[in-house]
Amino acid sequence: MDRIFESWILLALSSSLFESLKNLWSKKALEEGAPALMVAFATRFVSGLFFFPLVLPQLQSLEANNQWWKWLLIGAALNALNVFWFMRALAKGALSSTEPIMNFTPFFLLLTASFFLKEYPTLGGIVGMIFILLGAWLLNHKPGFRFWQPFMELLQAPGPRLMLGVAFVASLTTLFDKKGILLTSPLVWTCAVNFTISFFYLVVLVFQQKLQLLFQFHNNKWLLLAALANGLSSLCQMAALSLALTAYVISLKRTSAIFSLFWGYYFLKEFLTLNQLVGVLVMIAGVLIITFMQ
Repeated sequence: MDRIFESWILLALSSSLFESLKNLWSKKALEEGAPALMVAFATRFVSGLFFFPLVLPQLQSLEANNQWWKWLLIGAALNALNVFWFMRALAKGALSSTEPIMNFTPFFLLLTASFFLKEYPTLGGIVGMIFILLGAWLLNHKPGFRFWQPFMELLQAPGPRLMLGVAFVASLTTLFDKKGILLTSPLVWTCAVNFTISFFYLVVLVFQQKLQLLFQFHNNKWLLLAALANGLSSLCQMAALSLALTAYVISLKRTSAIFSLFWGYYFLKEFLTLNQLVGVLVMIAGVLIITFMQ
């Protein structure tokens, strides 16, 4: 049991690291002019290609009537919409101010899991939510602001506001991921979800007559790196979900905010304030409280 416990923590933290790298390299691709839709498509499609050879031997063992396709299509559709919104949020705001907003996902997950899975927040969950909200306040705090003003800025600024919606939808898609993994395997589900999401984006590209984008940015190194990081992050997350409770895994994955804060500072030359640093640390503290006080 201790070995399994340690394994899912390592997998969740690895997913966090790769997620932050995916966001960093996606931001670099966006800064070089790659459209958000193209970045969203490339990161998913190349990830699917990366794992496809490993999935082939497992396909014959899947039951055609176990309804995993239903969970795949619904979950992938929500994921496709959410990834595109995520890329738009990165394009509209600084990495260090937008990505940490994803720490609201465990807060939303406590609510969605209560509704769909009949799992109700404990005292630790409530305390963790308070810490996450307080961290968001510190992240957006400026001298002279009233107490509620930073939250109003969070809702009014395009990047953080859009990322808040992404965090909520992510709490829903995680529930579909959990179900899909139980019906298939972490590797099969990772590959299937990435391919299906990329298919949705391909349909949009065809509908908008923007297929030429596939050839304009096919040699962008940042897209390839983002795709590789996305695939590894997804696989680690799915494997962790197969070993532990959903809220625990997603809570630890949200530590990517710490990595993103420093990636933005060192590689993107984004300004880092003490309030931002303290705010992210408080949010991470809330995430850890949710994880270990359940």
